[in-house]
Amino acid sequence: SGARVAGGQGEYCRGNPAKCLFVRKRRKRPTKNSPRALDQDSGEVCVLIRAIWSIIRLIFQHRKGMAESHKATEQTAALDEYLTFVRAGQFGKALGCVEDLKVKGEETQDYCYFRGSILLHLNRPQEAEPWLRRAIEKGGDHRKVALAQDSLGEVLLELGKYDEARKAFEVSLAVNAGRGSGHRGIAETWLREGQRVEVAMNRARTAVDMDRAGDPKSDVTQMNLSESLAVLAWAVASAEPDPRRVDVLTGEAVTAAGKANCLPTLAYVHFHSGCAYSTLGDDEKRLEHFKEAARFDPEGHWGAAARRILEANQ
Repeated sequence: SGARVAGGQGEYCRGNPAKCLFVRKRRKRPTKNSPRALDQDSGEVCVLIRAIWSIIRLIFQHRKGMAESHKATEQTAALDEYLTFVRAGQFGKALGCVEDLKVKGEETQDYCYFRGSILLHLNRPQEAEPWLRRAIEKGGDHRKVALAQDSLGEVLLELGKYDEARKAFEVSLAVNAGRGSGHRGIAETWLREGQRVEVAMNRARTAVDMDRAGDPKSDVTQMNLSESLAVLAWAVASAEPDPRRVDVLTGEAVTAAGKANCLPTLAYVHFHSGCAYSTLGDDEKRLEHFKEAARFDPEGHWGAAARRILEANQ
């Protein structure tokens, strides 16, 4: 009977092609637990899992990008706030902003530089020195390294380490020869020592020439130019005493500092102008400039230095 069934089924299929195909499909369709069905289901599950993981990665990357962007925005805001306080001579408040410059708790080059710089402004050079050395050791952008070398030179000046200060300024020039501040710093080391004043004058002139080449509309250019002019005035008073020339240079320095709208720069310019008139023996103008330095810098080291001189003259 099995043969007849098979034969009958064959006859039925030959007479009904569509039914024949249907029967064949039914015969080939895998059962629920067959290996073929299991493989097919497993493949579909794997595709689904990969799709889910892709979505999760995209979400994670998006959130990470948003978090980094938010952090960068916070750091930019912290730096803007820091610079605002520095320009206003509010160094204690500026120091409080520095902590926000860390990245995931890491002491970055910017963090080390700005912390060292503000400690110098606060008349704490011993504390400033190691932070600036860390900023230099981190390397990276040569402009930032040059800035840190300049600030280190200023710290060493305050500590009376003149030979080391000159080396720091020379390294700054080697790293970034386009800045006049290194020449200005070297000039000041010789002026403080009272030696090689002609060399100091030439270095200060070089600094002024380089700073004049900057954008006159830039606050930074005006800051640098005003400070270099004040040091040049001191150098001229020391190398070739010319009161009229000193008057012109100090007047130009004060004007440029006023354009920069930065109180520490005004204090720097008045202090060094006071040094120029001290060299000339002009007590009236000397005291006038030291008083202005003390007025513009109640929290900083230039104001403190000016007040020590004024107290000694009482």
